[in-house]
Parts: sequence; structure tokens; C-alpha cells
Amino acid sequence: MRAKGLTLSGFIVSGIGFINLFAGPIGLQNLGYKYIYVFVGWDVFEAVMWYLLGVESCGRTLEELDWIYEQPSPVRASKDVAAGRKKIVMQDGGFTA
Repeated sequence: MRAKGLTLSGFIVSGIGFINLFAGPIGLQNLGYKYIYVFVGWDVFEAVMWYLLGVESCGRTLEELDWIYEQPSPVRASKDVAAGRKKIVMQDGGFTA
């Protein structure tokens, strides 16, 4: 699962970098200094999306992440565990909250 995620991430980052390489100069030529507002606006949009849709994975084992991603709302589950409202416990049948 991790290898597939890293592969997808690599393709997406490379694609966005390729687009930025050629779109930046065109945007600067057409919009001048106002292009910075487009750039900052896009960064703010990305930050909000990461906050709303990103799953907290820092310090978690693969098994814990597997349990989090199996939940109906993985983002909420990861934030509940990170805030200490839920604990993930290993039992004979697997992980439970």
C-alpha cells in the first residue's frame, strides 16, 4: 500500500512540477506581478484541502494506519486518535478502538 501511494505521489508531484515549469513564465508574462496572487491563492486552497482531507499518519504503524483507513471517515478517525479521544488496541482479531 505504501509503495503504491509513494508511486502515485511521485507521478503527481512530477506532473505538477512539469506544469509549473512552463505555466509560471506564461503567467508572469500575461499577469505581471499579479501572478503572485494566483500563486498564493492556490497555496491557501491546497493548505485548506490538506487540513480537511489529510489523514494524520505521523508516528503510526502500518497496522494502525490500516485500521484508520478502514473507518468510514479516515480523517476524523485519525484526528480522534491523535487528540487522545480514541486509542487503538491490538486484540486477537486485529485492531479495535
